[in-house]
Amino acid sequence: MIYLDNASTTNHKPLCVKWAMLKSMLKKYCANPGRSSHKYSLNAGNVVYETREKLNEFFGNDCVNNVIFTSGCTEALNLAIFGTIKKGGNVVYTSNEHNSVARPLESLKAKGIISTTLVETNDLGVVTPEMIEKAISRDTYLVIVNQTSNVTGATSDVCAIGKICKKHNVLFLVDGAQSAGHQKIDMVNDNISMLAVAGHKGLL
Repeated sequence: MIYLDNASTTNHKPLCVKWAMLKSMLKKYCANPGRSSHKYSLNAGNVVYETREKLNEFFGNDCVNNVIFTSGCTEALNLAIFGTIKKGGNVVYTSNEHNSVARPLESLKAKGIISTTLVETNDLGVVTPEMIEKAISRDTYLVIVNQTSNVTGATSDVCAIGKICKKHNVLFLVDGAQSAGHQKIDMVNDNISMLAVAGHKGLL
């Protein structure tokens, strides 16, 4: 069989991933990290922190303590959206966004908590920086962009969009579920406030 669904999840995991999982289940890390003082808990805590450091460096983030592990991109995006709510404010998002972005935003809008501005893609399925800047209003506090669409593969210029967000002093949330590991992401250089990535796709 030729497997062509890696954008959903990778089928063949690298051997190093399999060995790491095996070690964690059998002996070396079989404890709750950061919750006890015995060696298994300390080992687990060290591995978690080392992973946090590697991800912080890989994505060009400027603070290792801002790296958060969640169950997946849906939870990460929801955490970012609900954690930054500004009552009466406006959120700009695109028609390329996953349901984990669109549904909570529309729910918040229906409850009268925020307003939203939907930016439709061009004929190539891309959202340009100019489109984003045009959509930003004085009430906008957050812009959300899916760097690479899981449907079309169209990729947006997050670096240019990040500069626009910085110019207008708004937060910039990037959904990197499909792009992480394939596209270069530098949070500081790209002015990305929050980045959500998946550990079971391009990062493997």
